[in-house]
Amino acid sequence: MARSSQKYTPVGQNDSEDSNVGSSAENGAVSDPVLPPNPPAYQDDRADDFERSMEHFEFEDAAQTEETSKVERLKRKFRHYVVLPVRERITDPLAVLVAIVSLKFDYYLSKIGNPLILKRFVYVLFVSGFIYYVSTSGLLPNGKTAGSRGMFSDQAQLMAYAKQALDMSKMESDLEFISSMSHMAGTKGDLAVAQYIKEAFANNGLRLVGDAAFETYLNYPGNATLVVRSSIGENLNLDLTDQNFNPLSVEGEVLDAQLVYGHLGTDQDFKLLSQNGLPGENTILLMRYDLYPGEQVLRAQERGYKGIIFVSDGYGDEQIDSVQQASVHNFRISMGDPLSPGWSSATSKRLTLAESSIVPKIPTVPVSRRQGESLQRLLAHSQGAQFEDGWYSGSAGGVTVDFSLKPVGRKEHVTWSIVGKIEGREQDDKAIILSAARDSACTGCTYPNYGTATLLSLVQLFQQAKYKFGWKPLRNIYFISYDASEFGHAGATELLESESLKIREEIYALLDISQLGIDPDGQKLNIQSHPLLFEFFKDETSRTGFETNITHVNQYGDWSAYLTNGIPVAILSAPHILERKYPIYTCNDTFERFSKHISSDFWERSSELTLYVLQTCLRLIDLPMIPFDIETYVISLELLLQDLERSSVALELNFHDLVEALSRWKRIGERVNSWIRSWQKIVLIQNEGLEPSLLSVNRWAWNRRLSNLEKRHCVAQGLPNRSFYKNVLFGPTLKNQAPHDSWSFPGIRDAITDGDKQRAQDQISLAAGLLHNSAALLLDNSEENRLQ
Repeated sequence: MARSSQKYTPVGQNDSEDSNVGSSAENGAVSDPVLPPNPPAYQDDRADDFERSMEHFEFEDAAQTEETSKVERLKRKFRHYVVLPVRERITDPLAVLVAIVSLKFDYYLSKIGNPLILKRFVYVLFVSGFIYYVSTSGLLPNGKTAGSRGMFSDQAQLMAYAKQALDMSKMESDLEFISSMSHMAGTKGDLAVAQYIKEAFANNGLRLVGDAAFETYLNYPGNATLVVRSSIGENLNLDLTDQNFNPLSVEGEVLDAQLVYGHLGTDQDFKLLSQNGLPGENTILLMRYDLYPGEQVLRAQERGYKGIIFVSDGYGDEQIDSVQQASVHNFRISMGDPLSPGWSSATSKRLTLAESSIVPKIPTVPVSRRQGESLQRLLAHSQGAQFEDGWYSGSAGGVTVDFSLKPVGRKEHVTWSIVGKIEGREQDDKAIILSAARDSACTGCTYPNYGTATLLSLVQLFQQAKYKFGWKPLRNIYFISYDASEFGHAGATELLESESLKIREEIYALLDISQLGIDPDGQKLNIQSHPLLFEFFKDETSRTGFETNITHVNQYGDWSAYLTNGIPVAILSAPHILERKYPIYTCNDTFERFSKHISSDFWERSSELTLYVLQTCLRLIDLPMIPFDIETYVISLELLLQDLERSSVALELNFHDLVEALSRWKRIGERVNSWIRSWQKIVLIQNEGLEPSLLSVNRWAWNRRLSNLEKRHCVAQGLPNRSFYKNVLFGPTLKNQAPHDSWSFPGIRDAITDGDKQRAQDQISLAAGLLHNSAALLLDNSEENRLQ
């Protein structure tokens, strides 16, 4: 059991003495002066001048005078007993000795040549010898003692130290404490975990940044009832508890409605139901969870269903009574605070819940697998359509339900995201974010607490390297623990919306580790990445034994608001957590259960995973050149464009401008990579890490251009009918367009789905224009002319 009392511990001449003043008498006799009989008379005007020339003083009070006199006495004693003895017995004799030695030295040098020139030569030899001694003795930081190679970090040295310093028992202790209480966003448990993380950041020397507390819409379990009746006279009154709750579900009541089973609620599933005469006008849908419950709800409400009952996943007796409390937010149009989608919740502009595009319009409730199977047995009597999982849909009128849901809503409720920062030593106007979600409907040990515990271990490793070697990264790094991720990812989105200009200017990459974990089937790691980072993650030297699967970003999360604002993101996930397998989203996801089911080598594998993430962060933040590969980026866009063309054959669109723009970018990518290779040859190979100042200025300029590259492909007004999504090249479409890649060219694909040829052509022209403009901004005129 976690120890709630656990705390973090941290990882420095007016001399006042009487002088012998003698008076000397002049030689010769001095005659006595003759006094005048009367004193001289004074002129009135001279008296006035004298009066005006008088300086007026103010008398200090007695206490102040006494205090001053004490200070004077101390000064006299210090001079008498310290200064004068040191001067008489040490300083003055040394000065005489130095003068004698200097004269002797000059005398012998004069026999050889010019003493002035020879003394300078000897001085240079002495200084050179001293510098050589200090550098070889380790008294000053060098490649062996400071983790550096020339002017840059020696990352191999830093990683070797991190491997020794990594404390997995501390990570286990962190995970135990964070998982010791339920911490749904905005609750007391959430506040306690937030304070723990804040204390961990501060005690590890991390600078806490700003106020990341936001007031957004949240809701909590309230009253829920579900009464079921079958046509054969069998009745069920399901016992619902606080665990039968979907975050962001809405209030509603549906009476005497028919119940049908719809599997995953895909278009194919609904087609099968329609072929069997379902649904009716007043129908509640029973179905299993898919990856995005919010999209399942959206498809169901568009087809007229009045409510949804989700059946929790699982197999085996251990899971039969657990309830998955998955959120039902919908991200296709917007995300963040449901009442201020697309703008900061700090503004006075607020929507009503009914106006929000994020929350469902129909009530939803999750049930356990045991409860779901009891409902399916009733439906099986009337059979109907049979799905691939063997369950029956039921027939019209076979089973009816009364369903009532009344959650507790909070229109403005505070949540707490924690932000810490390590400042860079070179380009402190550029930064990356290392983030993890924190809130959970219950204890959340497997997800997201494992990612949060890893985040705390990485903070500690970064700071230990800083104190051990005096190391600082080239650019800034922010460590963020996001709150309200289960409520539309409000914490991450609100932080970006409140600091939009600063974040868009400073952040050039985001790395999210919320979905980290140790996969039971081996060292597998799924990496969803922006194409600018594809080549970065393909580097064989950084994998450290992990089998990585690198794909485009095709999942919503805390990173989505950054991606849509032109900030490249990467999400590191264990496959079983990416798929949200049991016990995720249930109250069975405890540290006790976690400890019983992990393998004997779990923490050893965890250390390897933590070191992999550390190395990834080090390369992102501390490589001299920001590791964006434009050639790979263009190749990825060309493949996505080919997929786009295949999906639009019926509209006969003209893609010539896009093809030409990508061709131009391909030439730019070749030139940029050529410049990078030349820089590496000159600085890292020939000069062993010593960089000429002119190259430094050029490198900084390239970094700024690369960091702003993807931001040039966003439009302030957003995509048509979806102002939240601003990235023209990457982001989700309004509707899933499988088998085509529906997370690329979203504005064009939306128009193709709607059959709107003119809008599709306009979006093609917009994307091509942005690519041409960004190419011109990346290169200056001289370079641009050479590319023509």
